[in-house]
Amino acid sequence: MNDKTSRDSLSNIVVVGSGAEAAAVSVALGVSLKGSGIRTTLVSPSHGQSSTGVARVRGGDSAFHGRLGIDENELMKSTAAVYSLGSRFNGFVTSNDSTFVPLGAHGMTMRLVPFHHHWIRSMAAGDTGQYNDYSLTAAAAERGRFEPAKTGDNAVLATVAYDLLVDLDLYTHYCRRMAQSLGVKVVNDDVSGVNIGADGCIEQVRLVDGTAIDGNFFIDCSTERFLAGSLDPTAGFEDWSEWLHCDRFLSVLSRKQREPSLFTLLKAMDHGWLQCNTLQNFTVYMLAFCSDYLDDTKAKRLLESNLVHSPVSSVELATYRPGRYSTPWVSNCVAIGPAAIAIEPLNVSSLQLAQNAALRLLGMLPAGRNDGMLAKEFNRMTANEHIGVRDLTILTYHLAGRHATPFWAGLRNSALPDSLQKRVELFRRVGRVNTNENEWLGADDWLSCMINFGLLPDKCSPLVDMADAGQVRASML
Repeated sequence: MNDKTSRDSLSNIVVVGSGAEAAAVSVALGVSLKGSGIRTTLVSPSHGQSSTGVARVRGGDSAFHGRLGIDENELMKSTAAVYSLGSRFNGFVTSNDSTFVPLGAHGMTMRLVPFHHHWIRSMAAGDTGQYNDYSLTAAAAERGRFEPAKTGDNAVLATVAYDLLVDLDLYTHYCRRMAQSLGVKVVNDDVSGVNIGADGCIEQVRLVDGTAIDGNFFIDCSTERFLAGSLDPTAGFEDWSEWLHCDRFLSVLSRKQREPSLFTLLKAMDHGWLQCNTLQNFTVYMLAFCSDYLDDTKAKRLLESNLVHSPVSSVELATYRPGRYSTPWVSNCVAIGPAAIAIEPLNVSSLQLAQNAALRLLGMLPAGRNDGMLAKEFNRMTANEHIGVRDLTILTYHLAGRHATPFWAGLRNSALPDSLQKRVELFRRVGRVNTNENEWLGADDWLSCMINFGLLPDKCSPLVDMADAGQVRASML
């Protein structure tokens, strides 16, 4: 094999990032490439993404950890994780309301017609049953009782979905240890630069201690975009601040205030929202807010005033600009997680998107260090996923009736992006939800948000009127 063939064949992958996303990607590579002869190195800078907080990841055999063969019980024990069956939004519609948006499906398709069409007809006929009355996930959350079940061929149990809320710091260390056990080399040092060859491909990552790490394929999970930014400093950034106004996040840990709930609690504030999650070890608070209306000092006082117990960590501040980079895969480098997208965790976490991107990349991993066709397809599929998550986040704000402050009034009154406007109009007119290929979010996620926040269609499928109302109603009971 000549030098060029050796250089161009996929043999050495380098991942850069200090956060949970880089650690999770490294585990996925370690599992998938074990025994292949391909070397993987994780470069973990000492500074970067905050590790104080909580992250949401999907649970179950078909999700990221299940597909990698990671034991979920061991994962939960190691990361102080708890189950989450959805999100409770307090004060998003009015100052005193509580809106629960469960994961999973509501009811089941009957006579080839999605359940929500039958439910809407029953409401028009005078039925007072709420949409969440037909969600097994919502019922489990309300009763505070849940244990994952092997669904098998049980169609009813298959309607249940759940997330795990993990301690971000513990999760990062857990994944790093697992990656090392799978043969991934972990280097703890800061990046000082990148060496790029004449063909425009990255050849080395330079470290502060003077060493250089060779590679022929690179994955950038850093908030600083160490690698992706060096390849394309002017990469097209799609700024979403027109629709998403939060640009600051404060997080802090406090002593556990109660036993964990089976949902994420979100409380609307005048200039943003407050999230509270109790894990096995701590209660984690996060305040998302807009700096146009609230400065950092006042925001810190606001966060501290909402703590039930004294903090056990310092308050950490993270700043960001909401948006995404339009070409995450450039040359021989793929941007994943914070290097690719910045989105507030109102509905989906950055870690979930990074895990999904890692699985997508493993299914498209090139034989060499540069494959333009695969890169184009990866970028197209990633764009579909990112736009879907952005649109559901915008929709949550848009459907919130709260508008007493400029922050909420501005969000509600902003014109929707075309992609979201089309979804809303289609659902409002005929009750149909379309999802794009490879979206993280499915029709069930959209329906749960739309209907629970009060968006209902003007008319339903004509097939509903052709079905015997009595038989359908008996099936719904």
